[in-house]
Amino acid sequence: MFALRPPGKFKALPAAVAACLAVAVGIALIYPLGQANYASIFTTILALAGASAAGGALLGFLFGIPRTVADGQLPQTLRRVTPNTNLEQISDWLTKIIVGVSLVQLGTIVDSLSRLARSIAPALGSQPSSQTVAVCLIVGFAIAGLLAGWTGTRIHLATAINQSDLAIDLIRQAKLASQNGDEETAELLKDQAAEILISLQPISSEYESLRSAVQPSTHRTEQMKMLFDELRDVLRPIVLDLTTVSNLLDSSSDSSRLIGLAYLETHKEEVDTLRILKVIQTSHSAFEQNNALRLLRAKLELQDWADDDATQISSALERIHFTPRSERKQIARDITERLTDQTLNL
Repeated sequence: MFALRPPGKFKALPAAVAACLAVAVGIALIYPLGQANYASIFTTILALAGASAAGGALLGFLFGIPRTVADGQLPQTLRRVTPNTNLEQISDWLTKIIVGVSLVQLGTIVDSLSRLARSIAPALGSQPSSQTVAVCLIVGFAIAGLLAGWTGTRIHLATAINQSDLAIDLIRQAKLASQNGDEETAELLKDQAAEILISLQPISSEYESLRSAVQPSTHRTEQMKMLFDELRDVLRPIVLDLTTVSNLLDSSSDSSRLIGLAYLETHKEEVDTLRILKVIQTSHSAFEQNNALRLLRAKLELQDWADDDATQISSALERIHFTPRSERKQIARDITERLTDQTLNL
């Protein structure tokens, strides 16, 4: 129904693929120099590198297929379309089989690789180094393909699935509104679903890319903050139900969890303090935890909390280890001090 716009700024994966291709071409150009069958060896090297990379990429795809987080039991009128998890189950089975067989048959695998290298050596000119070159090509490009396949699947496929699920939730709400005779709201929700797919996809993909491909640094944090601000601006006019927000915060995807926090940043009246506490306790990164803490503090500024909630949150925050002198530690201290003052003033 809607077209997903490809990620716009992430260049690390294409750059890595281009680098591997350049290495393969370089070896293919240099290694057969001075040999009579130059063209044949050149072709063999490229074919061997390509086949190894393709096999590795397939394994990376199997290892990187995202896991579906099952919804709770919803009323029939709110039940979403159930995702088909056949590929996920196949991935899980094959991953366990491959890892198990590899561990048990490690010695056999090494022997098989050696025999394969000996059989390929004549096609590489039967030089003293031919077997070594064959092993390096097979292993090196298989690993490169594995990393590229896993990274591409983890970033692009997971993000596309999560954004599609979010859009489906909005479309489901639009259908309910239409059934209730509110066509204006239904059309608005459909437009929001389209905006989710078009606008959040590149932002989410870039965040996943930063998390997986860039080393922690001040520059990376600043880039993440900019992306978080973009998410917040896109989500500001959108209204999601509590089930959708909970699914986002419970997701195994870093970008989906961040979308949930960005949404609540612009809809603070919908913040469930204990729910955000759980996000803080199970956060995937310091950046995510920082935003959850900021959200919790903002909620406290809006209203006082019940005594039981205040006690539970103060106790939980005191048990979490924050990096000394970090912003997260300071925010947590601010929250516990305000909760203490609130309790004393009662």
